[in-house]
Amino acid sequence: MSVREPRSTGTGSQTAAPAAHGVERPRLDVTDRLLAGGVRCATVWSGAGTGKSVLVASWERSLVERGRRVVRLTGDALAAALPADGAEVLVIDDFHLASAAHCASVFAWLEAEPEAALIVAGRFQPCPSLIDLAARGQLVELRTDDLAFTAAECVELAASHGIPLTPSMAASLVATTGGWATALALAMPVLERSRDREDTIARFVADNRAMSDYLTAEVLDACSDHERDLLLTAALGDEVAEDLVIELTGDTGAAAVLEGLAARNTLVSVGAGRIRLHPVLTAVLQAEARRRDPERVSHHHRAAARWFDRLGDGQAALTHAVASGDTGLVQRLVADHAVDLILAGHWDPVLSAIHAVPAPVGGLAEITARLLMSVPFPDRFATERLFRRADACRAARPDAYWGTLLAALHVLAARTAREADGHLAELTGAAGSAGRGLCFGLDLMCAAAEGWAGLLDGNTRWAIDRFREVADSAHHAGYTWLMLLVSVFATEAATVENNWEEAVDIDDLLLERALQHIPALADGARTAATVITAGRLYQVCLPLPHDELTAIVTADAARGSLGLSVPARGLQLLDELDDSPSRDVVDQLEDLLRSSGRAYPRLLAAAVLRLTAARLALDGRQAARDFASFAETVLGAASLELQMAHYLLEPVSSAGDAGESRLLAGANAHPRSWHSEASVAVWLLLAAHAEAAGRHVEADHRVLSAVAQAKRLRTVRPFRARNNEGVLLVQSRVGHLAHLDEYGRFIVERVRSSSKSPIGPLTSVHLTDRERDILGELPQHQSLGDIARRQHLSTNTVKTHVRSIYQKLGVSERVAAVAVARDLGLL
Repeated sequence: MSVREPRSTGTGSQTAAPAAHGVERPRLDVTDRLLAGGVRCATVWSGAGTGKSVLVASWERSLVERGRRVVRLTGDALAAALPADGAEVLVIDDFHLASAAHCASVFAWLEAEPEAALIVAGRFQPCPSLIDLAARGQLVELRTDDLAFTAAECVELAASHGIPLTPSMAASLVATTGGWATALALAMPVLERSRDREDTIARFVADNRAMSDYLTAEVLDACSDHERDLLLTAALGDEVAEDLVIELTGDTGAAAVLEGLAARNTLVSVGAGRIRLHPVLTAVLQAEARRRDPERVSHHHRAAARWFDRLGDGQAALTHAVASGDTGLVQRLVADHAVDLILAGHWDPVLSAIHAVPAPVGGLAEITARLLMSVPFPDRFATERLFRRADACRAARPDAYWGTLLAALHVLAARTAREADGHLAELTGAAGSAGRGLCFGLDLMCAAAEGWAGLLDGNTRWAIDRFREVADSAHHAGYTWLMLLVSVFATEAATVENNWEEAVDIDDLLLERALQHIPALADGARTAATVITAGRLYQVCLPLPHDELTAIVTADAARGSLGLSVPARGLQLLDELDDSPSRDVVDQLEDLLRSSGRAYPRLLAAAVLRLTAARLALDGRQAARDFASFAETVLGAASLELQMAHYLLEPVSSAGDAGESRLLAGANAHPRSWHSEASVAVWLLLAAHAEAAGRHVEADHRVLSAVAQAKRLRTVRPFRARNNEGVLLVQSRVGHLAHLDEYGRFIVERVRSSSKSPIGPLTSVHLTDRERDILGELPQHQSLGDIARRQHLSTNTVKTHVRSIYQKLGVSERVAAVAVARDLGLL
């Protein structure tokens, strides 16, 4: 509902004043259901400042504007007689102020007025259960969680204040404020003045004095001393177990006391053994607890860390240990839980714990855990520095568990079989066997290292099988990040053999698992899954999750490179390049690849053809050759990607030139390629050459080869490269692709739907003199036989020329050919 100026409603007080900035929230509108007659009662139970009065007022205005007679009362004014003069809708705000007797009289009135409807709102529900109304389908209930603003609504609210918020910033604001209306209202002027909105959002609740004062008055001042003390103890997080509060306070009746408080305040709820606090209330309580007795807060966090450690919840244990400031406790818990957490993808608590240990104090566990999160080691300089520190720590104080993991990481960082051999021997020796037996996750990491060593040694098939075995075991064990990592290794190993069918099968299984897990994934695993999913979406020309990719790039830069910002940003730039090969996009992508392409050869391979073509068009042959020379140092001159780049750099003159012959020989020889696009793109390049040379039968065969490869590798993206050249070649042959016609149509439809600019016919159309003559005959209503007689040709010859005209114009029938030819000035 939108918020408008208040109007008198006839009886009772006026409606509540509207908010200064209204936001349409149709998901909360119940007026249609009330007017339809099925629902007779709508209740809103929510704490102060959550927007319930504004919401109810908007309903009230809507009902009045639609001709309904509305009577408005407040809970403390129900001593007066309820309306008996035919009111159609009764609205009661502050219903929590009503006595039990008056509550009963209101619902008795509703039963006695079968044509009437009731809207009540209050900070808590003062009346008994309304289960009878609910059972009859006549009740709609909204509570605090329902009133919380969504991220999309936050974006709209901020826009009404003239503040541009990205979806990721809005999501952070919702997480920080719990979507609480008052918190958002207080946040808007702060954000309006802020130069760094992301930082302001992160600190807003804890730093905002007005918020603290508001909640202190509304919640803390209304509590007894005992209730206040229990609240301050329970505010270790937004949700805490009743048993933990009892552990910290020694009060076995703590849950019952807080349950009584929850009955009066919807910012607190108790149930299923958990005590839940609104995020804004949690932040204010934590600040108040630290102000009163910081040592007591630290003691509670230490006790909570040990409690969670006994339960085996390493994530919560580490979080509370960091909050306690106890470095020794943090170190012990890192040693006990870091590997399992990292392999599962819970990186944030581990990173916080590592940062909480001063550098001179940190030992083998902290350094090796950081190395584990750096796989596949994109920053070689930082990696070597960490390895030197870890090796020194290990030499000073040997540790079977962390020493074995360090040896496995040395293998995974190796570039040659010789580099890996010595450390591989450690994994299979007595010490390595002892270390592997201490943790299943460590054993899987060692198995992954063995697979990597096999790959370096040329045992590619064995390495692929080893990686897939580890991925399956990691998947079943809940080590999601490890599953994603070794699946990528398996894909890369398959590409070494040019086994692209298996590589695509692995990618598709990986995508299926990633999509299955993403909603529940934590930090590290979620980030990896998002990048992997985006890579597959890119290949099939579906929209990329740009907001999530941008958030990954931003977060990666903020906490030190974890190796995922480069592919995340690279995918975004590649997607932009296909839509708009502007100089800015080309420059950004080339800069990214020159700085990081050696660590991400597959990303570089995907960009080579596009960037070479774009540089050739924007800056000439020398600039394009410079980029291709850099790519050659990474991918090798014999790779199919570089063969295509060199082909583009040679002047294309006529049929049968040397460049075409070399590229055709290369394509038929199945050389090493780094990316699945290459085997499709090469046939599209060759088809375009044959088409331009007028060798249409050859072009037909080459387009068929490209479509066949694309179907086999389940890809569409190559047809969008170089100004949609590939899709135009396919588009002109739809209907003539035999058994591949269905996939050809799919390619055309997918590219058309994903392209931001319309895709028309080939922009450069070269017709022979005879084709021009026949094109001139097409607008007239005559058969091909008639045209043949007029042109003194055989009917079959005319058919051949007409088909060539259709292909060049990118159409499949006469009417379209005439329309396109007129648009191009050919008629």
